[in-house]
Amino acid sequence: MNKTSKGYMVAILKHYCYNFACRGLSGLDDKVILSAFADLLTLLYHEGRNVRHLVKKDTTINPKFLSLRDRLPTNRCKAWNELRSLRLEAGEARSHKEIEFTFKRRFKLTLDDLVDLFAHPGWKGTLYGGNAWLPIARKVREVSDLLDSGKKEEANCLVSVILEMSHNTGKVSAKLKNLDSC
Repeated sequence: MNKTSKGYMVAILKHYCYNFACRGLSGLDDKVILSAFADLLTLLYHEGRNVRHLVKKDTTINPKFLSLRDRLPTNRCKAWNELRSLRLEAGEARSHKEIEFTFKRRFKLTLDDLVDLFAHPGWKGTLYGGNAWLPIARKVREVSDLLDSGKKEEANCLVSVILEMSHNTGKVSAKLKNLDSC
């Protein structure tokens, strides 16, 4: 494997993840992982409200995404507070699928739908929304896939990586902290 190949880079990331970011994760409490997953999913739906910018640009979008625009305020704090009860409900869930369903029931959108929204080409060149959130959404979906496979230590490790990922204005962990102070 040469040092510029994708496989090599994945191996390096896995090594970092398992050897540095995720020490001492055996015997994790499911509640910790599920709570973190609920927080990240809440954040993705919160950022999805920026679909309004695609609408303003007169970009053709799937009408199902309009539920985010229609059900969440444009103000970030008001939107986060609007999601508070849903986040609390999701945080009490016994499985990641139950968490996903909590949001799907409200917005009629799945995690895969959010990935599709953030992948929309209309985000290109914007200072908000999909450009920076697509890799984060993909990683959150990967957490779901890992949990489907029963790999909770790997899922928790990936959550740690996601929290350090950058979006439009900083790191995911800082965004969550900032919004929690609303």
